[in-house]
Amino acid sequence: MPLGAGRKIDVSWNDVTKLENSTKVTCNHCGTEISAKVERIKAHLDKCKQCVHDADSVGDVDNDIPPDVQDVCHSDSPQPGCSRDDERVRHVSETKKRKLQKSMDSYSVKTSSSEKEELDMKIASFFYANNIPFNAANSKQYQDMVSSLRPGYRGPSSDQIGGRLLDKMNCHIDTELAEQLGNSHNSILTIIMDGWSSVRNDPISATSLHTGSNCFLMETTDCGAEKKTSEACAEKMIAAIEFCQQNYGKQVIY
Repeated sequence: MPLGAGRKIDVSWNDVTKLENSTKVTCNHCGTEISAKVERIKAHLDKCKQCVHDADSVGDVDNDIPPDVQDVCHSDSPQPGCSRDDERVRHVSETKKRKLQKSMDSYSVKTSSSEKEELDMKIASFFYANNIPFNAANSKQYQDMVSSLRPGYRGPSSDQIGGRLLDKMNCHIDTELAEQLGNSHNSILTIIMDGWSSVRNDPISATSLHTGSNCFLMETTDCGAEKKTSEACAEKMIAAIEFCQQNYGKQVIY
């Protein structure tokens, strides 16, 4: 067999050191033990951050190599005039280029589940505060507006605004009310009840709490077919007083 013939040694072996009496090798860059298989070694070197750091310290090696040698060193297999060190530099440089490849994350807007929930609550709060009909959330113009503001995000539907999000907002407001009443120095509250008819002539009743300095809406009720008699109003007032005493721990007068 002529001298120099046979299978070429992969340049990846230059980046590792064989361990005695072991089937493993250690990475010359980070010291990690790897199985002594060329495919395992290559996979590790592709991910080895220290290897990329070494490439930074090498710099633009091609500037120090004569043009005629560069052409030879950049070929797929080692050629006469191209040393093992040159092969190692080429391997590290290619690894660095792969590491610097941009991901698609910089071209997209991601919305996590927690971010979506926060955005849903803000949109629902806008509907509640401005008395906007919930079915407006099903319009194409609404969806187009939300998508334009945050691509990839789909706003809550009318069912969600009038269901799950409404219940969550109610719990949030009730908790906030309890905290504010708890921080109030006035231990006695005044309960106020009023009634009116909606634009569709539906009977509405409302109950409010007054601390002496601040007023809080406690409940609104669509009476439906029930008449707003003195007996019915008295029952609602008693129920509101009991609820206030049990949930807020305050004495109520009316």
